[in-house]
Amino acid sequence: MTTTTLVRLGLAAVAVILGLIIKGRVHPFLALMEDCGPRMLQGEAVEVRSALDIFVTDMGLVTDAARAVAQPVPLAAAAEQLYVRGRREGHGRHDDSSVYDILRPR
Repeated sequence: MTTTTLVRLGLAAVAVILGLIIKGRVHPFLALMEDCGPRMLQGEAVEVRSALDIFVTDMGLVTDAARAVAQPVPLAAAAEQLYVRGRREGHGRHDDSSVYDILRPR
């Protein structure tokens, strides 16, 4: 559960950082985290490695488990809502990197 939380939160963080990089607010070296940054920039053309729908399910499990023991998990809850928004906007079957499309500067 801990690993899932960290991975899911990390992806959301990378999407936010990438948006800041494009706006010139953060140094570009931060985008080189693993392969998320480059995959986010590919858009819908990227190969689906892990569908965003899986993240919605995983973060739901995390927030449900936390709620069951009255443990606040504000970052996990925020990430869950971001992934739910992505699903609602039609990104559910897209690669998890599509979360950036929700946050990218327009």
